[in-house]
Amino acid sequence: MKMMLRGLPFLTALVMAFGLAACEGEQEAGMSGGAAVQMAQIEGSVVYRERMLLPPGVEVEV
Repeated sequence: MKMMLRGLPFLTALVMAFGLAACEGEQEAGMSGGAAVQMAQIEGSVVYRERMLLPPGVEVEV
């Protein structure tokens, strides 16, 4: 019984170390190569007060 109690802290530390290592692996897989940038393109109409047409191919930042 004493032998089991002496090994319990080691076993607990070992399980915690493997748990933390498993969590670290998931984060590395998602963050490899830096932060991922997702781009999206939305098409539509823009209405503004000026009565001037925008040139073709212009981008509007909202």
